[in-house]
Amino acid sequence: MKDLIYLDASFFIATQIKEHIFHKQASVTYQKFANNSTFCFTSLTIDEVLHALSRYLSKPQITEVIESKLLNTQSFLFLNTSLKYIDITEYLNIWENTPLKPRDAMHYFFMEQNNIHKMATFDTDFIKNKKRLGIEIA
Repeated sequence: MKDLIYLDASFFIATQIKEHIFHKQASVTYQKFANNSTFCFTSLTIDEVLHALSRYLSKPQITEVIESKLLNTQSFLFLNTSLKYIDITEYLNIWENTPLKPRDAMHYFFMEQNNIHKMATFDTDFIKNKKRLGIEIA
């Protein structure tokens, strides 16, 4: 079974923008894990990617990137993010009891819900709090 790695938008964006400060590091890390891991993402990830890439690419180009690099590859898995009332309470508990901002707490909540303990990210909030959160940064 392949390892599951939660794909943060910061990491994916770095793989797509050659001028990005972390492009080389993201590309090397992706290649390192691509054959033995599945990168998991949510609608939150797509939303953040669309927003960030809109500074560099046109809408058709962004659509092509999303479809060809995320949706139509075997290395990526879209996670179901439907929430129930009890889930909102659990999410709020994570947000209240961690130093994470609301959106990052939601990403972490989805990781917890899917038993994912590794994350591909350049987000300093996750990196600084990896030990407290019990996650590994890829």
